[in-house]
Amino acid sequence: MSRRRTFFALLLVGGAMVAWALLAPAERQLGDGIRLVYLHVSATWAGLMGIYGAGLMGAAGVAAPSRIPVGWARTLGGAGLVLFFVGFVVSLASAHVSWGGILWVEPRLLASAGIIALGSILSWTTQGMDSPRVAGTAWLGFAVVTSVSLQAAGLFFHPDEPIASSTSDAIRWTFFGLFGLATVALFLLVFLMRPEPEESSG
Repeated sequence: MSRRRTFFALLLVGGAMVAWALLAPAERQLGDGIRLVYLHVSATWAGLMGIYGAGLMGAAGVAAPSRIPVGWARTLGGAGLVLFFVGFVVSLASAHVSWGGILWVEPRLLASAGIIALGSILSWTTQGMDSPRVAGTAWLGFAVVTSVSLQAAGLFFHPDEPIASSTSDAIRWTFFGLFGLATVALFLLVFLMRPEPEESSG
Protein backbone atom coordinates (compact mmCIF):
# COMPACT_ATOMS: atom_id res chain seq x y z
CA MET A 1 0.00 0.00 0.00
CA SER A 2 1.39 3.42 -0.97
CA ARG A 3 1.74 6.19 1.58
CA ARG A 4 -0.98 8.16 -0.18
CA ARG A 5 -3.45 5.28 0.07
CA THR A 6 -2.41 4.70 3.65
CA PHE A 7 -3.14 8.35 4.45
CA PHE A 8 -6.62 8.11 2.94
CA ALA A 9 -7.20 4.83 4.79
CA LEU A 10 -6.23 6.62 8.00
CA LEU A 11 -8.77 9.36 7.26
CA LEU A 12 -11.44 6.72 6.67
CA VAL A 13 -10.63 5.00 9.96
CA GLY A 14 -10.80 8.34 11.77
CA GLY A 15 -14.16 9.09 10.16
CA ALA A 16 -15.42 5.62 11.07
CA MET A 17 -14.42 6.19 14.70
CA VAL A 18 -16.31 9.48 14.87
CA ALA A 19 -19.40 7.95 13.21
CA TRP A 20 -19.26 4.91 15.53
CA ALA A 21 -19.04 7.18 18.58
CA LEU A 22 -21.97 9.31 17.40
CA LEU A 23 -24.12 6.19 17.01
CA ALA A 24 -23.03 4.78 20.36
CA PRO A 25 -25.46 4.40 23.27
CA ALA A 26 -25.52 7.04 26.00
CA GLU A 27 -24.55 6.23 29.57
CA ARG A 28 -26.67 6.75 32.70
CA GLN A 29 -24.32 9.15 34.52
CA LEU A 30 -22.29 10.70 31.68
CA GLY A 31 -25.16 10.80 29.19
CA ASP A 32 -24.06 11.78 25.69
CA GLY A 33 -20.66 12.71 27.11
CA ILE A 34 -19.75 9.02 27.04
CA ARG A 35 -19.23 9.38 23.28
CA LEU A 36 -16.21 11.59 23.88
CA VAL A 37 -14.99 9.20 26.55
CA TYR A 38 -15.13 6.36 23.99
CA LEU A 39 -12.86 8.30 21.64
CA HIS A 40 -10.57 9.55 24.40
CA VAL A 41 -9.92 6.15 25.96
CA SER A 42 -9.62 4.20 22.70
CA ALA A 43 -7.12 6.69 21.22
CA THR A 44 -5.18 6.86 24.49
CA TRP A 45 -4.92 3.08 24.82
CA ALA A 46 -3.81 2.67 21.21
CA GLY A 47 -1.27 5.45 21.78
CA LEU A 48 0.09 3.65 24.82
CA MET A 49 0.44 0.49 22.74
CA GLY A 50 2.74 2.43 20.42
CA ILE A 51 4.73 3.95 23.29
CA TYR A 52 5.22 0.61 25.03
CA GLY A 53 6.09 -1.01 21.70
CA ALA A 54 8.73 1.70 21.30
CA GLY A 55 10.09 0.73 24.70
CA LEU A 56 10.42 -2.91 23.60
CA MET A 57 12.19 -1.92 20.39
CA GLY A 58 14.43 0.39 22.41
CA ALA A 59 15.34 -2.55 24.64
CA ALA A 60 16.17 -4.56 21.51
CA GLY A 61 18.42 -1.73 20.37
CA VAL A 62 20.23 -1.85 23.69
CA ALA A 63 20.61 -5.64 23.69
CA ALA A 64 21.83 -5.84 20.08
CA PRO A 65 23.01 -2.34 19.11
CA SER A 66 21.53 -1.50 15.73
CA ARG A 67 19.84 1.52 14.21
CA ILE A 68 17.07 -0.70 12.83
CA PRO A 69 15.21 -1.45 16.10
CA VAL A 70 15.92 2.08 17.34
CA GLY A 71 14.42 3.48 14.13
CA TRP A 72 11.33 1.38 14.72
CA ALA A 73 11.26 2.54 18.34
CA ARG A 74 11.12 6.14 17.13
CA THR A 75 8.41 5.26 14.59
CA LEU A 76 6.26 3.36 17.08
CA GLY A 77 6.82 6.03 19.70
CA GLY A 78 5.93 8.81 17.26
CA ALA A 79 2.77 7.06 16.07
CA GLY A 80 1.82 6.31 19.66
CA LEU A 81 2.36 9.92 20.64
CA VAL A 82 0.09 11.13 17.82
CA LEU A 83 -2.78 8.97 19.08
CA PHE A 84 -2.01 9.75 22.72
CA PHE A 85 -2.16 13.46 21.85
CA VAL A 86 -5.50 12.95 20.07
CA GLY A 87 -6.81 11.18 23.16
CA PHE A 88 -5.52 14.05 25.32
CA VAL A 89 -7.28 16.71 23.22
CA VAL A 90 -10.53 14.73 23.23
CA SER A 91 -10.22 14.34 27.01
CA LEU A 92 -10.26 18.14 27.34
CA ALA A 93 -13.50 18.29 25.36
CA SER A 94 -14.87 15.42 27.43
CA ALA A 95 -14.00 17.22 30.67
CA HIS A 96 -15.74 20.36 29.47
CA VAL A 97 -18.91 18.42 28.60
CA SER A 98 -18.92 16.13 31.65
CA TRP A 99 -17.64 18.50 34.36
CA GLY A 100 -18.56 21.90 32.92
CA GLY A 101 -14.91 22.92 32.62
CA ILE A 102 -11.29 21.75 32.54
CA LEU A 103 -9.39 21.25 35.79
CA TRP A 104 -5.88 22.09 34.55
CA VAL A 105 -4.22 20.81 37.74
CA GLU A 106 -5.92 17.40 37.54
CA PRO A 107 -3.05 14.89 38.10
CA ARG A 108 -3.87 12.61 35.14
CA LEU A 109 -4.09 15.62 32.81
CA LEU A 110 -0.72 16.95 34.00
CA ALA A 111 0.88 13.51 33.64
CA SER A 112 -0.46 13.18 30.10
CA ALA A 113 0.80 16.65 29.16
CA GLY A 114 4.23 15.75 30.52
CA ILE A 115 4.29 12.51 28.52
CA ILE A 116 3.46 14.38 25.31
CA ALA A 117 6.14 17.00 25.95
CA LEU A 118 8.83 14.47 26.87
CA GLY A 119 7.96 12.18 23.95
CA SER A 120 8.08 15.07 21.49
CA ILE A 121 11.53 16.09 22.72
CA LEU A 122 12.69 12.48 22.55
CA SER A 123 11.44 12.05 18.97
CA TRP A 124 13.43 15.09 17.92
CA THR A 125 16.64 14.39 19.86
CA THR A 126 16.93 10.71 18.86
CA GLN A 127 16.56 11.42 15.15
CA GLY A 128 19.86 10.45 13.55
CA MET A 129 21.49 9.76 16.93
CA ASP A 130 24.77 7.91 16.38
CA SER A 131 24.58 5.56 19.37
CA PRO A 132 21.80 2.92 19.14
CA ARG A 133 22.39 2.04 22.79
CA VAL A 134 21.77 5.60 23.97
CA ALA A 135 18.71 6.05 21.75
CA GLY A 136 17.36 2.64 22.71
CA THR A 137 17.83 3.38 26.39
CA ALA A 138 16.01 6.68 25.93
CA TRP A 139 12.94 5.03 24.37
CA LEU A 140 12.93 2.24 26.92
CA GLY A 141 13.16 4.82 29.70
CA PHE A 142 10.36 6.85 28.16
CA ALA A 143 8.04 3.82 28.14
CA VAL A 144 8.85 3.14 31.80
CA VAL A 145 8.34 6.81 32.78
CA THR A 146 5.01 6.84 30.92
CA SER A 147 3.74 3.77 32.76
CA VAL A 148 4.94 4.94 36.18
CA SER A 149 3.64 8.51 35.82
CA LEU A 150 0.17 7.38 34.76
CA GLN A 151 -0.02 4.83 37.56
CA ALA A 152 1.18 7.36 40.13
CA ALA A 153 -1.17 10.14 39.03
CA GLY A 154 -4.07 10.42 41.44
CA LEU A 155 -7.65 10.71 40.26
CA PHE A 156 -9.73 13.75 41.20
CA PHE A 157 -12.56 14.23 38.74
CA HIS A 158 -11.07 11.77 36.30
CA PRO A 159 -13.16 8.56 36.52
CA ASP A 160 -11.46 5.25 37.21
CA GLU A 161 -12.19 2.97 34.20
CA PRO A 162 -15.72 4.27 33.48
CA ILE A 163 -16.20 1.87 30.55
CA ALA A 164 -14.70 -1.25 32.10
CA SER A 165 -16.84 -0.75 35.20
CA SER A 166 -20.04 -0.33 33.17
CA THR A 167 -22.64 -3.10 33.39
CA SER A 168 -23.85 -2.38 29.85
CA ASP A 169 -22.68 -4.86 27.19
CA ALA A 170 -23.54 -2.30 24.50
CA ILE A 171 -21.21 0.27 26.06
CA ARG A 172 -18.37 -2.20 26.49
CA TRP A 173 -18.61 -3.62 22.96
CA THR A 174 -18.92 -0.15 21.48
CA PHE A 175 -15.66 0.76 23.16
CA PHE A 176 -13.93 -2.46 22.06
CA GLY A 177 -14.95 -1.71 18.47
CA LEU A 178 -13.54 1.80 18.72
CA PHE A 179 -10.36 0.51 20.33
CA GLY A 180 -9.99 -1.92 17.43
CA LEU A 181 -10.30 0.96 14.96
CA ALA A 182 -7.80 3.02 16.97
CA THR A 183 -5.37 0.09 16.83
CA VAL A 184 -5.77 -0.01 13.05
CA ALA A 185 -5.06 3.74 13.01
CA LEU A 186 -1.88 3.09 15.00
CA PHE A 187 -0.60 0.58 12.44
CA LEU A 188 -1.49 2.91 9.57
CA LEU A 189 0.46 5.70 11.27
CA VAL A 190 3.41 3.36 11.76
CA PHE A 191 3.31 2.55 8.04
CA LEU A 192 3.25 6.25 7.17
CA MET A 193 6.13 7.05 9.55
CA ARG A 194 8.14 3.87 9.01
CA PRO A 195 11.93 4.29 8.77
CA GLU A 196 13.83 3.55 5.61
CA PRO A 197 15.89 0.32 5.75
CA GLU A 198 19.34 0.88 7.21
CA GLU A 199 22.39 -1.22 7.67
CA SER A 200 23.07 -2.50 11.17
CA SER A 201 25.71 -0.66 13.13
CA GLY A 202 27.41 -1.32 16.41
